[in-house]
Amino acid sequence: MSEPKKMLHSLVDELPEESYGQVIDYILYVKNLTKKQQHETLFLSEKSLAKDWLSQEENLAWADL
Repeated sequence: MSEPKKMLHSLVDELPEESYGQVIDYILYVKNLTKKQQHETLFLSEKSLAKDWLSQEENLAWADL
């Protein structure tokens, strides 16, 4: 187990059980935020990559598939 995971486990073990809900909510928030950032990055890069995707050369390269 990595050091950050060990530290998280240790910190959670020290919390009162009443706090677990808040910790879970925060972890889910961070997880969702990370997904949202990845999703936004995909859309931001799409426009710049479209120049290459929408070329005649690209169409020819994929024509046999």
